[in-house]
Amino acid sequence: MIEINDTCAEDPPQADAFRMILIVGIGTLVCTIGIVLNSFLLLSLRRLDVFRSNLLYLFFLACLDILVELCFMLIFPSSLVWDYFRVEFLYTCWHFYIKYVSTVGQVLIAASTLLIVAASFERYICSLRSSIQFSPQRRFVSISIVGTCALFMKGSVFFELELQILPHCPPFQNLRLDLSEITRRYF
Repeated sequence: MIEINDTCAEDPPQADAFRMILIVGIGTLVCTIGIVLNSFLLLSLRRLDVFRSNLLYLFFLACLDILVELCFMLIFPSSLVWDYFRVEFLYTCWHFYIKYVSTVGQVLIAASTLLIVAASFERYICSLRSSIQFSPQRRFVSISIVGTCALFMKGSVFFELELQILPHCPPFQNLRLDLSEITRRYF
């Protein structure tokens, strides 16, 4: 469970300009570049028969990477923008979707890591005996196991995040979520 203050401050802490530049500016730029480059990779892989080769792992890894970058952009920059500019609509939306996006992000990060391990394990097995080949069905089973394991490992994040309403606080102070807990989980 996330620690939440039971009292609201007179003046809520505002994001400073350095954090805005670092997270909103540079972080969003890096995520956007990552999304574009992974999309180019997916476009180049569509010409190949990825579903019958070991490029299937790379295909799914690029897809997961795009989704992780989108989750980052929905969690951190949007939080700083509503805190800095006092955008009430973004504030309301962020508090509605944070549990879902944070959980999906955690599951995707775990799935990406396990997918790299699965691909490395297949390459290791193939290097021991050059005659061993993995069938596409085995790769799909492996990817399914990776997804299931990631869901079991990190799916509980949804139940650990809890927002509390402080009825005596003004609108921008009544829902408080400590971002340090989410940041610690991501990094």
